[in-house]
Amino acid sequence: MPFSLNSLQALEAEQLFSLLLNGFSQGNLPELKLAKYITDLLALLTEGADSGFAAGAADSARLCQKACAFMQQNVSRPLTLKDIASQVGLSPYHFIRCFKQQYGMPPHRYLSELRLNSACFYLGTTDKTIREIAFLCGFQSENNFCIAFKKHLRMTPSDYRRSVSHTPEGQ
Repeated sequence: MPFSLNSLQALEAEQLFSLLLNGFSQGNLPELKLAKYITDLLALLTEGADSGFAAGAADSARLCQKACAFMQQNVSRPLTLKDIASQVGLSPYHFIRCFKQQYGMPPHRYLSELRLNSACFYLGTTDKTIREIAFLCGFQSENNFCIAFKKHLRMTPSDYRRSVSHTPEGQ
């Protein structure tokens, strides 16, 4: 789990880093002071880690919800894992772990399913071409879209469109 510092802790950490850097750059920091600053800084960071672990699950859920909202708002853009992880302030590796723990799937699969669900909506409710829908849903090419769609739904986008627009006789 990530750790977080409140604003007072962050200010204190910044001051300790500044004292350490100035002492090193000037070469006049006594060893005892150096040890104290390092100990204080480590204690402060440990405090932040403890508070991060205490909040853990709630923070993960909140960050994952924020990531999902970002993906939904940007479904048509070519998003990378790094883009999404940076939106929630996590490293890509840690983000994948948290997201998978929260949703039972990695974020790239969630994004792919989100795009395909959007495509199903457009296929069933608009007359847009397959190509237009592919780009509207964030796919880089019509071919990539068709391959992903068929793999996910076991039918082509055209077949899907025909199946949802078919109305029973007499209606």
